[in-house]
Amino acid sequence: MTINDMNEIDIERMDVNDLRIKMMERGWTSHDKLTHLGWGNRYGYSFWFERFDWHGHNGFGVVFHFHTTDMDYIDGGIKNTARVALTAWDEFTSSVPAQMADGSVQTNAMLTKMFREQRASETTSQRSE
Repeated sequence: MTINDMNEIDIERMDVNDLRIKMMERGWTSHDKLTHLGWGNRYGYSFWFERFDWHGHNGFGVVFHFHTTDMDYIDGGIKNTARVALTAWDEFTSSVPAQMADGSVQTNAMLTKMFREQRASETTSQRSE
């Protein structure tokens, strides 16, 4: 997937449920939760896009998420999370990303090591065939 794919999705104009379907077609599952548990005397909303493969290699749980108490931000938060996920897919082709507590996206060192070992192993086995 490339930034062009992100543009084809037209995140800004798309209804969030249609966006979730488009993301699912590209390998991302999504789920959300609206609850008062853990949010004090108010409601909180949490949303996740996740996948367990990364560029053709299985076993790498990659999750992008947002959490808010602002019910007016739900659609914007889902759209932003989709944008982050699609950008990470495009930018992290030889490593596995992780979303940090501050929302930034960085390389997950442990999963990247396993990802690269898996890729190298597959390349070696393909050469010996």
